[in-house]
Amino acid sequence: MYNTSWSEKLSLYESWYNTDMESLFGYLYYQTQDRDLAQELTASTCLRALERLDQFNPDRGKLKDWIFGIARNLLYDHRRKQSRQPTHIDIAEAAEYLTTNEGFELDYEQRETFLEVLGHVDSLSEREQEIIALRYGAGLSNAEIAPMLKITSNHVAVTLGRAISKLKDKVGAEAHDAS
Repeated sequence: MYNTSWSEKLSLYESWYNTDMESLFGYLYYQTQDRDLAQELTASTCLRALERLDQFNPDRGKLKDWIFGIARNLLYDHRRKQSRQPTHIDIAEAAEYLTTNEGFELDYEQRETFLEVLGHVDSLSEREQEIIALRYGAGLSNAEIAPMLKITSNHVAVTLGRAISKLKDKVGAEAHDAS
């Protein structure tokens, strides 16, 4: 099936763009905590995917996984370039753009809790951070995350569960120390 025609690949791309592009932006925004940078990386990812669409092989996986792989590579490239420069991430700004599953903005207490939890995410391993970003930033399921990271969905679930437990422990320890 690697002989998939250009028009078929383009049709797959258009379908992905219309249904999953927002998830890609959510993932990149979660990872960068910078709306403008996330938009720039999203645009670069879409452009690179379109430029290299002839290299996509449907027999090797889903287009969505391939495009998220491109996004992760661009994100890693960006981080490598920025690693020599001090960075400032305004996580408070991120809370302003979050909404509940029902589409309502977070209230003050929810934003404060989010900021508290987010303040501890960098204490997690790189793999745990990646899984949290894909799950909560991009809104992907464990089954969707697994092939992107070349692990099982059970491994995703276990890693996610452990990461959440670590975050709960850290937030709980802070609350206990404050009292």
